Amino acid sequence: MAKGKVGIVGLGVATYFGVHAGSLNDASKQDGHCDGQNRCDTYGGQKRDDAKSAAEISTISPTTAKYYFRKIAEISESPPALNAFSSRARPPPFYYG
Repeated sequence: MAKGKVGIVGLGVATYFGVHAGSLNDASKQDGHCDGQNRCDTYGGQKRDDAKSAAEISTISPTTAKYYFRKIAEISESPPALNAFSSRARPPPFYYG
């Protein structure tokens, strides 16, 4: 169950940072801080670098979410394991003879 929550959070993080990266990139272009040739002043360059960092987080987060969703699928498809602590596993009866 916890892995499912991590997966959902990962998708939410990816969405947030993807939108945030787009808005930072737009901010770098406003008021001529970056031109069509990707030449930027200090403000535009900083916003552009921040946008790249946010985009990287946005890319990594779905990969993490996908990993946890896959693990959940594996757990839900596998039969329960029988071990010494399972309620189905019974120790052999003792024979006093």
